[in-house]
Amino acid sequence: MRRTPYLAALSAALLLAGTAEAANTSLVTIGFGTHVGMTHVNYIAGGAANDFVTELNMRLKLVKVLGFDFNYNYLGEKKGSNGEVFASRIRASGLIYVVPTKVVSWYLLGGLGASNFTDMFSKELTKKSFHAGTGLEIYAGSHFTVTAEFLMLIPDVARISLSKHPLEIGADGQLPPSALHTPELKDYISPENFQINVGLRYFF
Repeated sequence: MRRTPYLAALSAALLLAGTAEAANTSLVTIGFGTHVGMTHVNYIAGGAANDFVTELNMRLKLVKVLGFDFNYNYLGEKKGSNGEVFASRIRASGLIYVVPTKVVSWYLLGGLGASNFTDMFSKELTKKSFHAGTGLEIYAGSHFTVTAEFLMLIPDVARISLSKHPLEIGADGQLPPSALHTPELKDYISPENFQINVGLRYFF
């Protein structure tokens, strides 16, 4: 029976240690926030475009080294001349925290994107885009987290064509010289097609 006070004291100490840990670095935590950023894409039929991105975000973190991201770009998505989408409206990512600390953490991420929820949750990959990149989390207090990310963008598989170029007739009715280019895999998978984000989340 003499052990009872010691066990009670130990339990209280463990409980206090658990509650004292910041929510944004807890073993299991979920955060909600927003991203703002821009995309840069070199289109297959020629020309490049920059676009503004604003995303709503949910991030789930597990055992400090794993994470899951869900993003929704409510400004919509921009299509290329062949209908290709590099930065999808809906995006889901898996994260691995390579260097997790209580001040700043560095992570790698990659995942899928789609134009709507039906395509996002279907088994068919041809209507999904892909992305991969890296990011930093900077902890501002116990609950707020500032993030910065770089993502390489790959368009939806259904729009990738390596055997022939999607011909595009210009406004003057002529075939532009860029349409004579036969696309290569490097035209679709390139760090020149990217998205950069900065964001703020609140973790519970």
